[in-house]
Amino acid sequence: MTQLKLPFANSICEECRHLRKENALLKDENTRLKEQVKLLQAKEASSLYATAASASTVKEESSVYITAKSVQPDTNSHTQLFRNLFVGRDDVYAEHWCGKDGKSNYSPAKTHDWNKHAVDPKTKKKICSESCQLLPLTDKVIA
Repeated sequence: MTQLKLPFANSICEECRHLRKENALLKDENTRLKEQVKLLQAKEASSLYATAASASTVKEESSVYITAKSVQPDTNSHTQLFRNLFVGRDDVYAEHWCGKDGKSNYSPAKTHDWNKHAVDPKTKKKICSESCQLLPLTDKVIA
């Protein structure tokens, strides 16, 4: 293999070595985080099972049975887990839609005032006016 005798070849090789090291570190971190997620999910499942098992006892006084189905999972912890795994923009989120012709796509979620939409004369499609505002990503949207 012949070596390049360009003035920037050494810097490119060093940059490549640096990126490979960073890639290896990120792969290790990714593996470690996946293991942590598995541990958290197992811990949450065992906690939910323990809660359901303790709640499924019979109340002697009122003869009411509490079943495991009545125990709701903690949506706040699910929301936090989702937010930690999928970090992104909080100021906007995507919304899925299906058209009358069967096509589906995603668009930014926003408030609509259909009466204030303008119509593009060339395409005859509605254009959002300035009154449309993007909706922020909230815990309620995730749940």
